[in-house]
Amino acid sequence: MAYSIEPFVSLVEPGSLAVDSLGNLYTGNGSPNGAFRARFISADGSEVREIGDPLNDPDNVLVDDNGYVGNAGDVLIGAPSSLYGINPDSDATDLLFSGAPLANVGQMAFDSTGRLFLGQVSEGAGIAVIDNGSMSLFASRPGERTAGIAIDDQDNLFVSTTWTGLIYKLDATGVFTDEPFATLPGTINTITFIDEGPMAGDLFAAGFESGNVYLVDGETGDSSIFVSGLQRANQIVVAPSGDMFVTDNVANMIYRITPEPSALSLMILASVLLPTRRLGR
Repeated sequence: MAYSIEPFVSLVEPGSLAVDSLGNLYTGNGSPNGAFRARFISADGSEVREIGDPLNDPDNVLVDDNGYVGNAGDVLIGAPSSLYGINPDSDATDLLFSGAPLANVGQMAFDSTGRLFLGQVSEGAGIAVIDNGSMSLFASRPGERTAGIAIDDQDNLFVSTTWTGLIYKLDATGVFTDEPFATLPGTINTITFIDEGPMAGDLFAAGFESGNVYLVDGETGDSSIFVSGLQRANQIVVAPSGDMFVTDNVANMIYRITPEPSALSLMILASVLLPTRRLGR
């Protein structure tokens, strides 16, 4: 697939990335020490501002469009041992959950029922789940950092274990498969399920060390390089426009990846003519 990549917004230490239904972006701050604020970036990149209170290591973000955990439209911020909700309009910041089983919140994802799954950067901390206002430990893998979380349209849970490049698929009870679903080179911090367009049903995986973004087949686990040449890929998201955005916290940049016109035309035609491939079939 042909695409172009260009700098979109320059930011100091952009962390993980989230997008709302209007195409606005939100990113945490990946600086390792001190109190920092999350950032809002308008869909066209013309407005960039900090939101919420300064928090300790607020590097992971997710938009709660439906108000499953906080208020509808709040930006969820994962920090060490804590989960916050920030109203991006008023900057009101609420502590939603803290303490065990949270240790250092990694990537977050909702399933179709509104359950929030939280990966964790801390070794052996496992995966937490918040369901109807109650938090518990969902699954764990001793000795590994289960930082990356993605959920497909059949509510299958995919987990990347930081430093190993392994992606596992969990069943509904939280049991890890014996063998990895996919094996990628180097460190994989975040994974993203693609739910629309010609790549629907597949995953993006961000190569923290390689600077590559990998495309992982959602059925077979086979992978290929989708984007290369970044200094450090942190997370990639797909906006409603079809554009993709990826953070690079060494280059201090958010890049925009845009399908080229000929490729975009083919993508639109394919989405109209061909049935969307779904997982679990």
